[in-house]
Amino acid sequence: MLNVLPDNDLDWRLLELEGPGGPFQGKYIDEIADSALNLPSGLRLSWRDVWELSATMVQAVDMLLVAVEPHDSSRHDSEIASGRYDECQFMAEVFDSGFLRIGVNQRRDDYSKIVENFLDLGV
Repeated sequence: MLNVLPDNDLDWRLLELEGPGGPFQGKYIDEIADSALNLPSGLRLSWRDVWELSATMVQAVDMLLVAVEPHDSSRHDSEIASGRYDECQFMAEVFDSGFLRIGVNQRRDDYSKIVENFLDLGV
């Protein structure tokens, strides 16, 4: 699913994670998941970190990521903490191991292309 999103310098937040996987940044997946859940606006990651985390996962049972512009990052903390993602640039979610959902800010110039590429995945 990450393949449909363009390379970016956004501030990514891991809000939920469940599933088996290898170590990421010297921590077990359970530790990463706990960190994400215990931080009100999620665990901050770079786009590269998101890819590296994804590569360590054997299976993503549940995962929720959102991305905001880095210069607006702290402004979005309270919105993210309360589950409001409408100002985020992206939202990527896996739930129950097989359902994928992606959200793209409609103001983005590449909105249509990203949505089309996601639909082409056939999931």
